[in-house]
Amino acid sequence: MNNTENPPLLSLCLSGRNDNYGFNFKRRFVQAMNFLAWSARRAGVAEQLEVVFADWNSEIPLSRTLHLSAEAARMVRFIEIPPALAAGYNPPFSPFSQSIAFNAALRRAKGAYLGIMPGDILLTSHALRNLLGILSGEIPVSFNPAEAVISVPRKNIPFYAGEAHDFSSPERIESLLLAGDAWMLCDNTARSMMGSYGLFILERSVFFSLRGVDERIAGWGYNDVDLALRSSNRTSVVNTMGYGICAYDFEPSFHMLIQKEKRRTTFYPIHIGVAENPETWGLADLELPESRAEAGTDELSETPSKPPAFSWRDWILWLSHRISPAAVPFISSTAMLAARCASEFSPARIFLYGTMDRSIVSLLTLTAPFSELFLHESFDTEDSYERIWRDDNAFGPLHHVGPVHTFPSLEIVHPAPGDLIVIGNRIPSPEALWKNCSEESIVIVSAGAAKSFDPSFPEEFAFCRIRIRGNLLFRKPGGLTVSELKRCSAPMNGTICTRLLSPLVSKYHSRIRKLWNLFFRQPLVAFPHLCGVIRRVRK
Repeated sequence: MNNTENPPLLSLCLSGRNDNYGFNFKRRFVQAMNFLAWSARRAGVAEQLEVVFADWNSEIPLSRTLHLSAEAARMVRFIEIPPALAAGYNPPFSPFSQSIAFNAALRRAKGAYLGIMPGDILLTSHALRNLLGILSGEIPVSFNPAEAVISVPRKNIPFYAGEAHDFSSPERIESLLLAGDAWMLCDNTARSMMGSYGLFILERSVFFSLRGVDERIAGWGYNDVDLALRSSNRTSVVNTMGYGICAYDFEPSFHMLIQKEKRRTTFYPIHIGVAENPETWGLADLELPESRAEAGTDELSETPSKPPAFSWRDWILWLSHRISPAAVPFISSTAMLAARCASEFSPARIFLYGTMDRSIVSLLTLTAPFSELFLHESFDTEDSYERIWRDDNAFGPLHHVGPVHTFPSLEIVHPAPGDLIVIGNRIPSPEALWKNCSEESIVIVSAGAAKSFDPSFPEEFAFCRIRIRGNLLFRKPGGLTVSELKRCSAPMNGTICTRLLSPLVSKYHSRIRKLWNLFFRQPLVAFPHLCGVIRRVRK
């Protein structure tokens, strides 16, 4: 545990209150702090790190209403700003003054470097090892960390992820984040402005010379951009992605975006190099109580991502907006049935035999993003290879966050059974199929495969056999009723336009994309020369 005699290298400053902001803030905060402490220990940097949390305007202090892991409880200090004091600083549109809360934590942090981040950010052990290595000078870099705004970009975890199921342990959180890193979209876009980053760090004297973040920015807004611009005459923004350092944040749901918009702050002109706050910034002239959470475990509920007013089909349509409209011109009854089962039972392992039906993969990606996906697909002929390669290029690659494995053999028996098994256009033997099952498995045979394949299972599995829109469903009795399954598995035919264009786009997508890049990356005066080059190539 860090103390005054041995100050930490880095203090991470957070803010929040004991409310339902984001609809499950308390659960996500506990998850993030426990994971941070685990990552720090795994990276060997726990003694170099502290967390200072400004608990703003909580009727009951947050530290008294939750438990952290023993490691996290030692790492996190809570600075309490009670309602009687906070009321004088709150903006009229919110019970929370974000910038003053951040500054209250910054003024009381002990680290040589100070960082600000949201309360539910996830940092892996690899990111922490590299980050603290750069700050300590153990990892040589081409910039001086003490003269830079160190900006850690954040990648978005899908808001509909079933965290309570998928993020069941720190080990599983890290393995899933690393496995799905390439498929998560980065949130930040603007260069040198630091907007939408997950974490930003400055050397202590730089932070204090700027007097923290501008306390006039009371609500949701631009205090990260403001800080980067006000320090730009002394520092430059360094994006740490190239150094193997990024953070993971939870993509805001529709309801969370509404919450944020209600707390949007007023914009004030940004003056480069100016310390906007008074000398008492961060409530420096006040004695604020400090507390720690007790060590232990809590059962904290997770807010369902599906709004209660949404029907299943409406929900699928809304999620499908995350995919290009051309990606799924037709969503089959098999895909709808598999997605509904995945949504209900949160499978850890999914076996998919054949990828001819792209809509199965697409909907499983949306409804079970962290599941381990086992594709049984063959690349025996040039035609099969060209089809899969062409479809992935035309319709977008498999944006599945969890690990994906490909097996050419249909007869392979995996070490662990599948929770959900979907038989598409490739059919295994009945023996191989039931050896990959357990009594808790759900097996779906697509309408096409069901015409020639009706497997039998050992009696001890006690599966019931249901025919739904030509598909065969095998599972233990219980769960959704047959009528509900029939209602939610109705296919979606897409639009006439996408169905007519999809063969053309699929076949010629590679050439269209190359021509697009050639034409639209050239200056206008080079077009005649470019056309001549294309004519010569065609000859």
